[in-house]
Amino acid sequence: MALKAAAAAARGEAGRVASVVLVGPRNVWEDAMRTCGWSAEKPPEVEALATPGPEARPLPLPAICTWDPAMAEEPQIRPGCMAADAALSAYASIAGAVSAALNGHVDAIVTAPVSEEAFRLAGIREGGEDEVLAHLTKTPRGALTEAIDDGAKRTEGLPIVRTSPGHGPEFEIAGRGKADEGAMVAAVRWAVRAVARIDE
Repeated sequence: MALKAAAAAARGEAGRVASVVLVGPRNVWEDAMRTCGWSAEKPPEVEALATPGPEARPLPLPAICTWDPAMAEEPQIRPGCMAADAALSAYASIAGAVSAALNGHVDAIVTAPVSEEAFRLAGIREGGEDEVLAHLTKTPRGALTEAIDDGAKRTEGLPIVRTSPGHGPEFEIAGRGKADEGAMVAAVRWAVRAVARIDE
């Protein structure tokens, strides 16, 4: 789903996007490419997005690339299964993306659906995704609100732009290439609009 949405964004279907960074272990993205029959050239891997720069500004990046914050071990690929290693990898990916946004290297983050139950299984104490985002950005949880539009949601009250699909993980179709990327594309569109308003 995230890979299909990234391709749609690169084609301009999600609005004017300079680049899309797929955050997470490279093995996960390569497996997703095989599953969805990715025929284009594999996106390059980039490094050091979370490193504070001399000035807070987005880095020049390819249209689509991957980045592994390397904050957790690579998870085993088990589509449709709830697993602690996958949850830890998801948490590390969110933490890396948040750090890159806080450092000004990316303009916004769009997170894929995550499972609160899987987070608990992995011992992640913050709970759900909003609690994780509040913790990582040092934002009081009570300051966060959610807005929903066109199948996507935006978490308001954070010091960064963050959107996501409005639905949870769909374990029953995971890894089959059947997920509808519509809500993820809508989330990317919303992030693009939010960044454009900030830059006005």
